[in-house]
Amino acid sequence: PELYALARSTQEEARAAMARLTQDDRAAGWIESTEATAAWQVHESFVLATNGLKSHDIETGYRLSVMTMNRLGDREEKIGEYASSTAVHFSDLDTPDKLGARAARRGFARLKEGPVKPGQFPVIFSPRAAISLLEIFSEIASGERFIGRQSFLGMDDIG
Repeated sequence: PELYALARSTQEEARAAMARLTQDDRAAGWIESTEATAAWQVHESFVLATNGLKSHDIETGYRLSVMTMNRLGDREEKIGEYASSTAVHFSDLDTPDKLGARAARRGFARLKEGPVKPGQFPVIFSPRAAISLLEIFSEIASGERFIGRQSFLGMDDIG
């Protein structure tokens, strides 16, 4: 597949999706930019062990991603959002229209955020945020961190 054409198509889909989502907001000074990347990766490894084990592996993979940068009206902050897809087989990647629409929806939703009044509220994480938190917690709780005294969890209990 032509990777550059795929990246351009994904970028155009994200722009089109943003245009559909923000029709009413364009008069308010909508500014956006997009950037897309398509990649094919090859990883080759050789293993030779003293017990006679010999191994040679080649792994390939594809990645397609798009990022949107958005600002609405005279707000100072820019909101960056992305969507990506990775797969071993090219045919398993998300399509440019699906990926572009996902990045546009995320960026648009974040632009519509506002201040929250003080109070008690249930907290619901997106799957992406939940995975990120779990990765951070597992890193903090890893045995290697405890041994190196780099974790704040139970530091007084280490013998």
